[in-house]
Amino acid sequence: TEELMKQQQEPNSMEQLALLPQLTLSDLTPKADFHTVMPTEMFGRQVLVSELTTNHISYIDVGFDLTCIPPELLPLLDIFGCIITEIGTERLNYQKFAKEIATCTGSFSHSLTTYTNRHHPETTQPVFWLHLKCLPDYLEQALQLLAEIFTSVSFADRARIREIVGREFAWAEHSVQSEGYSLPATRVFAHLSAAGRYSEMFSGVTSYQTTKDLALNYDQEEERFLVTLSKMAKLLFNKKNLLLSITADNRELDTFSTLGSCIVDGLGDAQPENFVMPELQFADHEAFITSAEVVFAVQGGNLLKNGTGYNGHFEVLKTYLARDYLWNSVRQMGGAYGCFIQFGQTSGNLAYISYRDPQVKKTYDAYNDVPSIVERLDLPQKIMEQLIIGTYGKFDPLQSPAGKGATARNDYLNGIDVEFKQQRLAEIIATSSADLRSFAPAF
Repeated sequence: TEELMKQQQEPNSMEQLALLPQLTLSDLTPKADFHTVMPTEMFGRQVLVSELTTNHISYIDVGFDLTCIPPELLPLLDIFGCIITEIGTERLNYQKFAKEIATCTGSFSHSLTTYTNRHHPETTQPVFWLHLKCLPDYLEQALQLLAEIFTSVSFADRARIREIVGREFAWAEHSVQSEGYSLPATRVFAHLSAAGRYSEMFSGVTSYQTTKDLALNYDQEEERFLVTLSKMAKLLFNKKNLLLSITADNRELDTFSTLGSCIVDGLGDAQPENFVMPELQFADHEAFITSAEVVFAVQGGNLLKNGTGYNGHFEVLKTYLARDYLWNSVRQMGGAYGCFIQFGQTSGNLAYISYRDPQVKKTYDAYNDVPSIVERLDLPQKIMEQLIIGTYGKFDPLQSPAGKGATARNDYLNGIDVEFKQQRLAEIIATSSADLRSFAPAF
């Protein structure tokens, strides 16, 4: 065993590494073709347009600003999204609604996201998104169906709603056991920013516990829950909260500009009340116990206040820490299935996360050793080139048209433009060991 551990800790020689096929820095283009959205006025509304070749598939995102929802209702947002994308309307019960969705769309789903504009890091915009995709022959039908949800979603089918609540709780329980790192990671970020607090409320431990309490006490909570669903729909589906985004070919964009007004027409127009996310009181150090015999160890904090000092060199350092240092110390020698980093470039918040980890103390020791590791970094040029190439690939990944449109939409809402990304890319390519060591004081 000792001999094996010794071999694990010995780095590969340059001669061994040279046997692997690899790119060089000269193979990297200094400028990438980053796609951006074009804010365009359609039917009296701003629409974030991505004109791309999509084989005539339209990818439509309808978003609603969540600051209109009282904080105490935020933990129910995810299950609310599941229900409204399945339950049907006053005209269509859930079976007929499911058939219509399957006929005229390729998918219909929801997501919850928070945005922090890098030019205004003190503000956070939480958004509830509805996503659908459809072919041109079904675009009008899909839009009308979406508008019908906004005008006449029905929560009358109590049995079906009960089934959805039970199913979502079962999925949440399964996720806690198999992918449990997301809950402690979300809780860590809830200590650090308003965006983290929103995420904790609608996808963290708080949301999980709310779903659990609802599912296990559904008979007692049913009436109150149904009233809450109607209240949330009325507050959320409002013109004043609306954001629109579409990724499509030119022809489908023209069609959407003509037909899309039905979405707006189906929404209320009352002036919404804006709620501020309060501070959440959690212990600094917590452990969540499950029946799974695996551990997900998370440690985090604010590294760069409001992202000050962030640049492309940090992206390379992040690659080194995740793919080299933590991979070797936590996965290879510690026996965890994996270990990675989550980092918010606007907030400067960072977390280390281990995945199915059998040796928690050794993992936290590895986390605590990061400052001294960064301070002493002096990598051979060949290793630096590998890190730079790996980071470059993550920064400019191959994406589908739908992926490009979603990335461009998110960049726009986060205040990230092409110049910002090109500058980061140039910094990545020019990174040296000294640039990596310069971040040691931040840790």
